[in-house]
Amino acid sequence: MHWGVECGKFTLSQGADPTTVTAGQVNIVPYIPSLSHHDRPERFRQFVRHSVDRSGDYFVFSDWADWCAEGFPMPWPAHKHASGRVLVVLKFSETGSVVPSRVLFRRLVRICFLLGSARNDMSYYLFKMIIGRLTELGLATDEVKNCLVWQFKHEFAYPGGFTDLLEDAMTVNWPLVAGQLVQLENQYRPFVSGGAGLGPEWTNRV
Repeated sequence: MHWGVECGKFTLSQGADPTTVTAGQVNIVPYIPSLSHHDRPERFRQFVRHSVDRSGDYFVFSDWADWCAEGFPMPWPAHKHASGRVLVVLKFSETGSVVPSRVLFRRLVRICFLLGSARNDMSYYLFKMIIGRLTELGLATDEVKNCLVWQFKHEFAYPGGFTDLLEDAMTVNWPLVAGQLVQLENQYRPFVSGGAGLGPEWTNRV
């Protein structure tokens, strides 16, 4: 309920006492807005994890599995959004493996947080990295894959159905993707680095 009712409405109007602030509260990813105005609790949940949780790079939650266990009652109730527990804490390799390195993933996911449905091609590449790493680590069970697609479509407004993503066998030209990513980062650098036109309440500067 906090996300939908209170979040962002009670920001601090004065600077914090530096002696009360820890490094873990400062060394986080600044808030990245959704320029496509896609701001759902699933997106916000994943972004908060990305910003403050050092245990992984991407988190798969149990929302779909929980809905399945309840017999898929319709419509999907609003109070169930982003209510699941963590199923998988996914870490990428620092040097790259079957999929590119952690550095490229973290750059790509930030662009997807920013642009969402405005650049479905970037979201598609992001999904390919996630499912590729899950498969490489032996974590891509049917339950995990279904949970991933369910939340991914809410997080990044990706169109299409489950089959479109889970049965896709296209090979990605990662150097080409990296080049496109650099262009987008240059275009939107103030947003992905934090604070562009958002006011001091959306930064983590002390």
